Amino acid sequence: MFGAIYNQPIQKEKVGFDNIPDYIFPSIDGFLDILEIKLPSDEVIEVDRAHPGSWKWSQKCNGAIGQVINYLHQIEAHPDELKRRIRDRHGVDLRVVKPRSYILIGNSENWKEDKIEGLRKMNHALHSIEIITYNELLKRGQKIIEMYSSEPS
Repeated sequence: MFGAIYNQPIQKEKVGFDNIPDYIFPSIDGFLDILEIKLPSDEVIEVDRAHPGSWKWSQKCNGAIGQVINYLHQIEAHPDELKRRIRDRHGVDLRVVKPRSYILIGNSENWKEDKIEGLRKMNHALHSIEIITYNELLKRGQKIIEMYSSEPS
């Protein structure tokens, strides 16, 4: 559901000495990306009451962003070790260069337009990290099913 750009994900692989993202995504072009999973009940963004019209990351989401930043740092610090470990354990040769990362958290199903736009703006400010809500991931999956199940005209 993350797209046709990924091969079979690898679950719980160490990226540093103690750092383990929930999934490593091998891309079809041979690069490594990561996924961190949080709960669908976790809040994603909150109104920033100190700055009208602004949003801020929730405490849970902010913690997940920090966690992923640490994973990315560990990946950059130990690329050869990680590449060797994945090749030896999973038989997959990957390029470990500037991984993209995803954080699956929260549910935006009942969000109003301003909050949806707020997440879009907040996501745009992140580099190599994308926050995705559970229902957004579900919509992506439904779209893939729709694309492959419709008859050609």
